[in-house]
Amino acid sequence: MHSALIQELRLSPSPLAMFFADERPAGALMYDDERWGCVISLVGAATAGRTVVLGKKNHNCLMQGQGRCHPHHKDKDLPKYDIPHEYMVLKPLRLVDEEKETPEIVCMFVNATQLASLVVLANYKRAGRDAVIIPQAAACHAAYLLPYHEGRQAEPRAIVGMTDPMTRKHLDEDKVTFSVPWRMFLDMEQYLAEDALADTTMVCT
Repeated sequence: MHSALIQELRLSPSPLAMFFADERPAGALMYDDERWGCVISLVGAATAGRTVVLGKKNHNCLMQGQGRCHPHHKDKDLPKYDIPHEYMVLKPLRLVDEEKETPEIVCMFVNATQLASLVVLANYKRAGRDAVIIPQAAACHAAYLLPYHEGRQAEPRAIVGMTDPMTRKHLDEDKVTFSVPWRMFLDMEQYLAEDALADTTMVCT
């Protein structure tokens, strides 16, 4: 799919779409069944253009609905979901077929300048100034679990992530993730079309 936001901000590597499916996409990269798989370790392959999946038999965050990355690690403060689908799919947003696939989350990889613009777009037409948060969280929680949870709220928020020191090796040192629920991403696309980044009411004076 085409995204004016991605083009305008020159986002690289390619932002990823996350969604669920009951059938494994043809040619998708996947961990062996029953193997524990960290979704963040597959980010490199996905941003390079591969479709990657995690299945219910893999021990990973969202598909088992436990709100954790490691099968032996529990955090009662995280949201928990029982996902009624077989696979969690990650693929470049530009490769999403809008007629057949609807993302749950868009995960962008941004530097400080790009983050500044995204914060403006996220807060545009919103009451308050807290449409973007940086929680203390594992990389996978911030990139996918927490944005998935936000997508089920009346006023969803964007999540800045990759502040987990253990997973920084999977991303360039000047980048963080900026993950948003799909409907929030569409709103931000519309706000960009309305020239929100040039709106002086959004700038402190």
